Amino acid sequence: MTDEIDKAKASLRQKIKSKRQTLPQSYYQWANEIISHKLVNFSIFNQAKRILLFSSLPYEFNTQELINFCFKQEIQVLLPRVEGKSLGLHYVNESSTYQKSKYDILEPQANSPQAGISMLDLIILPCLSCNRHGQRLGYGGGYYDRLLVDFKGITIIPYFDKLMTSDIPCNDYDIKADYIISESGIFSTNESSDRPFLE
Repeated sequence: MTDEIDKAKASLRQKIKSKRQTLPQSYYQWANEIISHKLVNFSIFNQAKRILLFSSLPYEFNTQELINFCFKQEIQVLLPRVEGKSLGLHYVNESSTYQKSKYDILEPQANSPQAGISMLDLIILPCLSCNRHGQRLGYGGGYYDRLLVDFKGITIIPYFDKLMTSDIPCNDYDIKADYIISESGIFSTNESSDRPFLE
């Protein structure tokens, strides 16, 4: 069964990678602006003291505006760094410098201060696709699956409506996000409804 799920995930990854290249850049810019606005006005985001964000790849939700917002609001920002098969959680600030990982993602320097997972209030998750029930399709490395096992806080996926997938293959170890925020609203994944609980 696991092999079948892995094959289904690999097939879906290819479909999403192809589809996202067909969408105009204007859509990403428009949707990104709306999602960012919803996020910074969401009470759960504003109550967090320490937030793990991510450095965006092309076609992902662009986190730079969020990161800048956090700096201005004096919310502590952490970014992940690949360390073996795990993610190190590193503090960053406006003067931080970065380097590119083997996945072409900007990461904090190895000597930047770190925090344990228990110190985080909120994790903003990247994905290749997701659905409104919180199921997430990653890139296949399993880094966030391993990270989330020990996380007791809240998780949010900011993502685009046009790239969501209703049926995402899942293994037993896949952990759902608590909230999905898209241009059409904020969705609690504990609700059975597909309707946003906040527009």
